[in-house]
Order: sequence, then structure tokens, then C-alpha cells
Amino acid sequence: MSSAGIYQIGAATVDITPSLDKPVYLAGFAPNRKARSVLHPLTAGVMVVKDEEGGLLALITLDLIGFMNPFVQRIKKKLEGVIPADRIVVASTHTHSGPDTMGLWGKALLGFLPVKSGVDPEYIDMVVHKVVQGVHQAIKESVPASLSVATFDTPEHLVRNDREGGGAYPRGVALIASQQDSPDVVLLNFAAHPETLWEKNHQVSPDYPACYREHLKELGVETPLFFSGPLGAMLTPNVNPKATLEEREQYISQMGRELAEHVF
Repeated sequence: MSSAGIYQIGAATVDITPSLDKPVYLAGFAPNRKARSVLHPLTAGVMVVKDEEGGLLALITLDLIGFMNPFVQRIKKKLEGVIPADRIVVASTHTHSGPDTMGLWGKALLGFLPVKSGVDPEYIDMVVHKVVQGVHQAIKESVPASLSVATFDTPEHLVRNDREGGGAYPRGVALIASQQDSPDVVLLNFAAHPETLWEKNHQVSPDYPACYREHLKELGVETPLFFSGPLGAMLTPNVNPKATLEEREQYISQMGRELAEHVF
């Protein structure tokens, strides 16, 4: 489905990488896993669509394991009068190499008994501020564009399900904003947990979505955005379970590149 000359579309990407000047507890797996370095920056991606009647919709994706409803409400409150709250969608990629934003992976006793939330209120403040900034930037830079939606098969060998009887979801959905048949914004909805780096990793990273977006930019898409599809329990990147951290880093690069080429 596509419509031309109806929409004003803008997009923006802002950096939400945490500072490592103080402890950053990584989300996913076990508590008390602290970040030591940054492999890839974390971002918040925004796509704003204005229809012919002037109505606005904001689609926001965060390189985080999750963003709790009170935090989302803060974003909506700051955008009051700009975009109706019910037309602001905030989603998380669910990366397992980003900061704890849910309070489950902070300080622990004996390595497994949580005693303190890993959520840093100052980091949450920064994310809220940056997202609102990104929405305003996307609105400011909106241009006339056509909007199309495509559904397609994705490479099945990139993803596996480790659960007994678990199913597959080898489908992708892309929302594409174009000017003169050139894709300027591509929002991909794809299902595989961004957890390739696994539990021994101490590097901040969006995981394979970072490499996917980077390569899609190289192919000519100005603003690639990534939304996780139905992850289930448990669609995961098909990396060798015994792979070393270095091999896992290589896999997210390969997976991101192949996915980008397929989508393009």
C-alpha cells in the first residue's frame, strides 16, 4: 500500500549512550553485570508522520531493554500540545547490552541476589530529554514524501528458537518514506532478540541492530530505524552457543550486513 504527496515525514536519530563515569549495570541475564566499554553507541530513533489533515504520529524506538510506562508518560507530557499522547508510540529494541532501565539487574549479593535497582534516574532524565529533542528535530525537518509498507520473508538461517516446540517468525515489515523513489527512511520490524553478545559481555551495544543500521546507511538510506518484532520465547540470533565473545562480535556484524542487504 502506498500514497504519494499526502504526507509530511521527518526522522531523527539521537545518541542515548550512557556515560561510564559511574557504574552502568547492563540489562538482561544476571544482575551485577557492569559495563566496561562501548562497542557501539545506543540511539533513539524517531519517525514523525503528518497526514493531509495536519494530524501527527510519532514512532520512537530506543536501544534499551525496555522503557517503563512512567518514563513514557514523561515523554508524552513534554510533547503535550505538539502530538496527542495516543499518537506517540515508544518501543524498545530489547538489547541485552544496554543499561538497566527496569530495575532488575543492579547490585547483587553473591552474584545473583538483587539488592539494589540498576536504574540511574539521571540517565532516564537524559533519555527523556533526548527523545523529546529528537521528535522536535524530526518535525522541523519534515518534508513531503510518499509512504509505503512492505511485508516480506526474511532469511530463516539468521534466527533460531531454542525452546522445545518453539515456532519461527521469518517475516519482516518495512515502513518506507521516499522522495522521488529514493528511500530516505526505512523502519524495519524484525524478530530476533538483540542478545548475540550474551552474558559474559561487558560492552554497551544495541547488538546486531547497530550493524544493520550502519550498513543500510552505507547502501544509501539516510535514516534506518529498527523496531523489534514478536520476539517470543525465544527467537534468538543463530550464533553458535559456544562462540567466543570475539566470534559473537563478528556474527552481529555479519547478521546486520545480511539483513540490511536483504531489506534494501
